[in-house]
Amino acid sequence: DGKTGFLVKSSDPDELRMKIETMLNDPQLCNKSGSAGKERVKTIFSISNMVNEYIRLYKKCTDG
Repeated sequence: DGKTGFLVKSSDPDELRMKIETMLNDPQLCNKSGSAGKERVKTIFSISNMVNEYIRLYKKCTDG
């Protein structure tokens, strides 16, 4: 929350509206959050990371 975007309660449309307005009114924050999100996706969901996670899962399944 606050780094790659905002977390809001699904039951609170006013909070969602305020966070959307915050992003729309602050292009620098919007760009910063977008860049941080892109880096997070590249790191967590890289091909090599996903392959390693599948290997770990397969090993876990075959060991037990």
